[in-house]
Amino acid sequence: MPDELIVQNAPQTNLAVLPRLDIVGIQQRVADIEALISSLMVKGVHYGPPFPGSDKNSLYQAGAELMFMSVNFVADPEPREEQLAGSHLRVICEGWAKTSDGRPVGRITTECSTMETKYRYRKGGRICPDCGQQIRRSKDVDKRTGDKGWYCWLKADGCGATFASDDPSITSQTPGRIENQDPMDLWNTVRRMSEKRWLVALARRTFALSARFVDQEAAQSAAFKTDQVGKILRAIPGDRREKWNRCISFCLTSFGKGPEQLTQLEGSIFLRWLGEQVSEAAEFKPEDFGDSPEVVSEEMETKEPREGKANGTDGYSS
Repeated sequence: MPDELIVQNAPQTNLAVLPRLDIVGIQQRVADIEALISSLMVKGVHYGPPFPGSDKNSLYQAGAELMFMSVNFVADPEPREEQLAGSHLRVICEGWAKTSDGRPVGRITTECSTMETKYRYRKGGRICPDCGQQIRRSKDVDKRTGDKGWYCWLKADGCGATFASDDPSITSQTPGRIENQDPMDLWNTVRRMSEKRWLVALARRTFALSARFVDQEAAQSAAFKTDQVGKILRAIPGDRREKWNRCISFCLTSFGKGPEQLTQLEGSIFLRWLGEQVSEAAEFKPEDFGDSPEVVSEEMETKEPREGKANGTDGYSS
């Protein structure tokens, strides 16, 4: 019997049965989304820049809600809670966005927990020995003593007491981050944050907005660029090495790592702290942030250098 050529039909893939749009249809859909953004969304309300250094606007929760409402989609997260050790809580949100007739159009899973750094820890600054409130370092030098001491700010519920810079009741305290003793106080916060993350991420995926908007929460893991601080650093009076050492000390005490290893979220806190020390505008000089000299404070000089960094003008102790 002669060989016969048998032709079998290939199995149909899921992709083949999905509804398709032609180029004109895709262009019209993109135009509709752009028109919605330009006509209804307000910068600073529905979207805005996430943190210094970002090249995209971030989509806010209000913007995501507006997107779903404008096309009559239903976005209903399905939260699931998991209690962790030490009264900590994790909330996982997952679910679909659906059309008005119940057809699913997008799915995403997000989570938030009190174990995240910004919820788990609190900044343990120096405390006023009289009233227990956090004290601040004076920006102005006392003309009589030539000293830049500490003060307990009345506007921040302090008692108004002042202290010399070398007062042992202040200098004996060790600043830094401390464990939050009441994580249950943040349970409602992480519930709402998990839902917010879910809604924003779902909107970016459902409406193909990743090229237009960045997720604000993604800034927590994006790398911070230290060249952003150059102009601010230049505006602070003082020796360049001493200024850079203060920057490193602040980052090590606040975040447990140097400026080059911060995330954008941590970097924004660092920039805010740095900006508080500016007394007058000055011209930016790149060499002000070109080196990272070794920290010379007493609490840092005894520690070993971080792996991969030289203990000299190009490294620092950790």
